[in-house]
Amino acid sequence: MKSEKFTTATGNLTVTSPLLPDLEEFHGLLKEIWASRWVTNMGRFHEQLERSLAEYLKVPYISLFTNGTLPLLTALQALRIKGEVITTPYSFVATTHAIWWNGCTPVFVDIEEDTCGIDPDKIEAAITPRTTAIMPVHCYGHPVKMKRIQEIADHYGLKVIYDAAHAFGVEVLAPQPAPQPPKGGVAAPYIAPPLGGWGACCASGRVRHSADPVYYGKLKDYAKENRNHPTDAEELLWNILSGKGLDGVKFRRQHIIGQYIADFACIDKGLVIELDGHHHSLPPVCEDDAIRTEYLNNEGYKVIRFTNEQVLHHLDDTLKEIRKAVQAPPPPKGGATYGAATPPSGGWGAGRGACSVLSFGDMSTLSFHATKVFNTLEGGALVVHDEQTKQHIDHLKNFGFTGETEVVAPGINSKMDEVRCAYGLLNLKQVDAAIEARRKVAGKYVEALKDVRGIRMFPYMLESFGYQSPLSSGEGSGVRLNYSYFPIFVSAKEYGMTRDELYFKLQEQGIFGRRYFYPLISTFSPYRNLPSAAPENLPVATRIADEVICLPMHHALSEEDVQKVIGVIHRN
Repeated sequence: MKSEKFTTATGNLTVTSPLLPDLEEFHGLLKEIWASRWVTNMGRFHEQLERSLAEYLKVPYISLFTNGTLPLLTALQALRIKGEVITTPYSFVATTHAIWWNGCTPVFVDIEEDTCGIDPDKIEAAITPRTTAIMPVHCYGHPVKMKRIQEIADHYGLKVIYDAAHAFGVEVLAPQPAPQPPKGGVAAPYIAPPLGGWGACCASGRVRHSADPVYYGKLKDYAKENRNHPTDAEELLWNILSGKGLDGVKFRRQHIIGQYIADFACIDKGLVIELDGHHHSLPPVCEDDAIRTEYLNNEGYKVIRFTNEQVLHHLDDTLKEIRKAVQAPPPPKGGATYGAATPPSGGWGAGRGACSVLSFGDMSTLSFHATKVFNTLEGGALVVHDEQTKQHIDHLKNFGFTGETEVVAPGINSKMDEVRCAYGLLNLKQVDAAIEARRKVAGKYVEALKDVRGIRMFPYMLESFGYQSPLSSGEGSGVRLNYSYFPIFVSAKEYGMTRDELYFKLQEQGIFGRRYFYPLISTFSPYRNLPSAAPENLPVATRIADEVICLPMHHALSEEDVQKVIGVIHRN
């Protein structure tokens, strides 16, 4: 990403600024589109962006839309949601509009103060015989309490659709359990051995197999069963890797390493290849995979992952990645770790194993509006977990057509065109640098404002930079943030100035933050008469909406810009 000095036409600082691709590169892709004369209807760039985003976000299936509201509408349609949908009043109004447009009744419940996410403890009390779904919002990009929400949904038979408009690239870091020995029964390949424990090492220092003869015998039986019943993708890849068929490199199939069975392993190169079905993107399997990956990394193995679909439909790309991994030097034992899925080149997802927030629930939606961390000018996406649902979504966004002459559902037109797909492909190349720039801005805000009386920040934001808060919950340590927004909350009694007074004082200095989200959705005329919209039902959300200011937060802010914002807040 090229460095740039941020200024608007008026010289003001705005709350966001769009991430823009290099104009010359964009022009080159436009020339390709012009030459092909294929400008919409799911062309080459559309297919490429869907594939690239799925890989970057570590999700099995993603469907592109022309804006961020249509995925919400379509998710509700696809899951045939009727009756009541429990949601938050503290969001952009599109969340609730989508519920209303589908003929459902929104039911508002209060939020948690430390994240502004929906409060799971309030959800259960709001469930009635007419409730069919929950639509939480990952507010400012921080995940809600997804595990607890799923437990409630499973107990009452409800669907969960996450509005993840702010949560592009956000991941939940895998837990790091204390090592424990295997328990009885057939060994599950997700238990890390204790340090210095069961693993017998080869000359390179990498574990070859378990030294426990009983456990190892069970793993051998399990591996043999896997070899006798390969998936189509495993069989296809083994036909190439076997017998040193890939550049003379020896691979082993269903090979035991410590307490794990690797789909394919090259001991000499310190490389493990895993092929995953779509369920590997779902918790808790993705968390288990992350623990497994971290153990293998610590034993000196690189781990690369592919979905079955990648191998079956993009074999050349798969082999290219394998060759690249073979040629790279093996990591030192106990050295750098790799992500639970193959990260994009240079991607910030590399590192400690992690699971995308988009893996939770029945579906998740994204917004690619110009104000978001990643944008396609206008755009959005719907993340699903299986191929059949993806196909159904693709039909719904294209008038319900399944071919030239057959319509199977009353669909709409919500496809993303080729121009914006090309734009998105270029932006994806620089989004990591943009997130890192945002992180640095957030760090400067935290350092400067953490001790200002009457100015509150989220505990997780403080924790992400090593500070503690009286309200600390530990949430921040388990989340990889994208720093999409930087809200502060103003206590008039302690700060000596109301939120609105500070808001307009900032504007006088050319600093245009945003009271995001004020007013609450529940106060708008279409919804204010709903029983759940009563302010006494939403005390936390009502107070927070009167305290919040989102400060300028984007990749193009300079040191001078940030200090200008801080200076105004300090000068009170």
